[in-house]
Amino acid sequence: GIARAEPNGMLDRRAVILLCSAIALFALSLALPALAVLDKPMFGGGATPKTFPGVVCFAMGWMYLPGWLGNPLFLAAAILHGLRRHRVAIVLLAIGLLSSLLAPLILASVHSSLFDFQDMLVGYYVWIASMVVMLIGATRSAYHAVDERWAAARGLTNDRPL
Repeated sequence: GIARAEPNGMLDRRAVILLCSAIALFALSLALPALAVLDKPMFGGGATPKTFPGVVCFAMGWMYLPGWLGNPLFLAAAILHGLRRHRVAIVLLAIGLLSSLLAPLILASVHSSLFDFQDMLVGYYVWIASMVVMLIGATRSAYHAVDERWAAARGLTNDRPL
């Protein structure tokens, strides 16, 4: 059907729900354990298992590019999606999602004297889910924006509420 634009160029209710859900998932990912490593002591001794919450990965992840790149791209995409620049948001989210999916491979290939990578934990997967939800929302909004322009070009209207 033909989507109806909200007044003043704002996002429709469903788009706002998806955007808020994506941001909530991102915030939740910061609080959850995201990374398991074997911590190597500096002066010998046995390695001990350690987990890092998402907030630590967020704060230190910039050292492991391109995996961390999903964070600034997520922020930029959220802003652009809110400004109804859906196609640009979709591109940024796709690049960010690909970058984020590479994070485990990057961590596994890093030879660190401080830790050995073990596994990605639930926080990582919630982080990925936040980007997927935002991508779904931006794609849905872009589709409806094209649908609105097509309907306007053909002189069609739809007065049904969403």
